[in-house]
Amino acid sequence: LENPKVDEAYALHVLGIPTGSVAIKSGAATSRSDRIDIEIFGKSSHASLPAEGRDAIVVAGNIITSIQSIISRNMPPNQTAVITIGKMAGGNRYNVLADYVKLEGTVRTFSTENADMIRERLKKMVEDIASAYECTAKLNYQNGYDFVYNDPALSELAIKSLTEILGKENVIIQSNPLPAGEDFSFITKKIPSVFIWLGTESNFNKGRCTLHSPEFMADEASLKIGIKTLCKLIFDRLN
Repeated sequence: LENPKVDEAYALHVLGIPTGSVAIKSGAATSRSDRIDIEIFGKSSHASLPAEGRDAIVVAGNIITSIQSIISRNMPPNQTAVITIGKMAGGNRYNVLADYVKLEGTVRTFSTENADMIRERLKKMVEDIASAYECTAKLNYQNGYDFVYNDPALSELAIKSLTEILGKENVIIQSNPLPAGEDFSFITKKIPSVFIWLGTESNFNKGRCTLHSPEFMADEASLKIGIKTLCKLIFDRLN
């Protein structure tokens, strides 16, 4: 961003809103996206003699259930966050107690304070639950993409420009940020920027615009809208 020096930045990302429309959220536009790995270490034994082992799967089940209370019992009702475990792997055979389980997931937050709180509560909860079952556990918390921050002044100018070519009804002003992780956030921390959602849903692909779904199908007519959107922003800003 320094050679050559960049004054402003703009980005588009597809979304399941009608083709021909765009959506803009001034200020914080997406969530912070962190990654978590939880390793649980137990002791193997035959399934018929569970008292001789320490069941890592039982610990994993309790951790998965308990960590949801971090949000419901530590955050005000008007704030939100997400803790999702998307992958669980452990055990070797149906009749043997698992001595190792690994959980993988993501944490989505909209403030640094909540992200820090969740990290601290996760670590304590994971370690204490494992200890209660005479196992051990380790949390690996990886800071991921930060919040996308849309410059308020540039957002207003972008809304004005795009209203001229798309019509007021096709420029959606979002009231809340989306819980999406986005690496454009690193650029928005350095220079004034605007991140815009591009509509890709029409009658032919209705219900098939869920992001990162294996069945995702974009309406290719949105390509023209995307080109028009970026060209209009560039020309207006250069002038």
